[in-house]
Amino acid sequence: MLGLNNIYLYALEHNKSAIRTYEKVGFKKVGVFREMLFSMGKFQYMVTMDILKGEFMNRFPPGHTIGETLEL
Repeated sequence: MLGLNNIYLYALEHNKSAIRTYEKVGFKKVGVFREMLFSMGKFQYMVTMDILKGEFMNRFPPGHTIGETLEL
């Protein structure tokens, strides 16, 4: 066990399918970096998302089997 309390990630704001997937497993949007990355000929916004240990443990309690149907 790594002892982590918070896991965070960044996603390009226009990558809606990735953001929806992260939300489905419990990540929450916590901020936006405006014009953070220059890509595809323009500056892109980056969404920051995180999940806390307690939120993760409530969603995936010990003994939860990988691949089990999630109640979303």
